[in-house]
Amino acid sequence: MSFRVQFSHDVLCARQARNWTQPYVADSISITLRQYQNIESGRCTPRTDTFLKLVYLFGLDIEKYKKGFILHVPLPAYRK
Repeated sequence: MSFRVQFSHDVLCARQARNWTQPYVADSISITLRQYQNIESGRCTPRTDTFLKLVYLFGLDIEKYKKGFILHVPLPAYRK
């Protein structure tokens, strides 16, 4: 199972288990409702900061996603 599919499923289940709404979660991590809906439906992969916020908010096991998630960190500028 791909990272995106697994993560979206886990986020959906965690949100429903808490009886939280999508707007509540989106507001809690400072993203738009549309962005959250796209993550939860598996249409997009969250940015690194959003991923970490969701893991923390829902108390998910970050080790479960270690192999599938690629951190997007800007590389330093190359100079000669």
